[in-house]
Amino acid sequence: MRRNITSAFAGALLLGLGTTAALAVNDEFSNKCAMGLASGNDIQTDCSINMEIQGKTYCFGSKEAMTQFMADPTGNLAKAQAYYHLIGLRDDAMDVLARTRSGRGH
Repeated sequence: MRRNITSAFAGALLLGLGTTAALAVNDEFSNKCAMGLASGNDIQTDCSINMEIQGKTYCFGSKEAMTQFMADPTGNLAKAQAYYHLIGLRDDAMDVLARTRSGRGH
């Protein structure tokens, strides 16, 4: 009987771990708040608040941010994409600068 309880517990634990892994979200903006990006802010989220728009997942820092985003999803998405692109360019430039300063340029 003890073995059955242990097996049931192990199975429940594995099921729980599988469920947690299944909840991981792959979004379009690396877990940054889509409304934050649309407003020119780089706000990291845990993506627990998210929405799928045209087959793509977008994360939000709060339900209020999601509601605000959905007031003009097309316009806000365009702004978010533009700012996200700028963040990528900034990060690339910072990487080049760091390599140049450390003598590993080129």
